[in-house]
Amino acid sequence: MPTASLTKRAFLVEEEIRREEGVSPTASVPEAALLRITLGITRIVERESLDVVIESADADGEDWKPVLDFSQKFYCGAYRRVLDLTGRPGLRVIRARWRMCRWHTSGASPLFSFYIAWEEMEAPVRAMAAAG
Repeated sequence: MPTASLTKRAFLVEEEIRREEGVSPTASVPEAALLRITLGITRIVERESLDVVIESADADGEDWKPVLDFSQKFYCGAYRRVLDLTGRPGLRVIRARWRMCRWHTSGASPLFSFYIAWEEMEAPVRAMAAAG
């Protein structure tokens, strides 16, 4: 069985402590790319959740569309998903959008430390993904 071959990792969101919702800077990706997206949560407080959506747009950065969802994460860990843009010609940039939720009444802001990274999958991996 072939092994996964990935290009160098790039970060949409560098690891740091965050206390509010946000949107990452954009990253240019190759057209029709197959990407591995990693959401790494390194710190989380009890009774909180983190929702992350990856959005994509054309090269002009207009008309953003959600293309991948990491919904409601409650625990530390590295969560990986594959983002297949091969059937979506013209989508050339990606960004991350996150929401934080805290469901108790202490009045404190949510607190998370996390990062979001992406890597392009090389041709052998793309062929394996296409074969299903």
